[in-house]
Amino acid sequence: MLDEVLIWGLLPSIVTGDSWYSGLMNLKHIRKHGLGFMFGIEKDRLISIEKGSYINPSQLDQYPDDGRIVYLKEFGNVKLFRQMYKEVYRYYIVGVADLRDLPLISYQDFKQFHDISIG
Repeated sequence: MLDEVLIWGLLPSIVTGDSWYSGLMNLKHIRKHGLGFMFGIEKDRLISIEKGSYINPSQLDQYPDDGRIVYLKEFGNVKLFRQMYKEVYRYYIVGVADLRDLPLISYQDFKQFHDISIG
């Protein structure tokens, strides 16, 4: 569907979706087109905060309000956010076209992306 939108000449400011669409192939495809994204991810997805050591987002004990830059296994750096929903934590990743901008993504940005995606 993304390819179709791009063929039409539309350039989305961000691509969003739930964890069903956050597979490695989709993320790499979005990155190839230089687009930012926000996706839900499952709590057992592998991330790294220390090179060579992987954990699940649910095992990470510190979640700063403005998210945390982590390495998503086999993909690269993303910003990870955690949000309580119906007494359960949900995890989200945000990616940007230029990784130098990743530290600039704030909770307000995440909230805006999230609110847009649920509409």
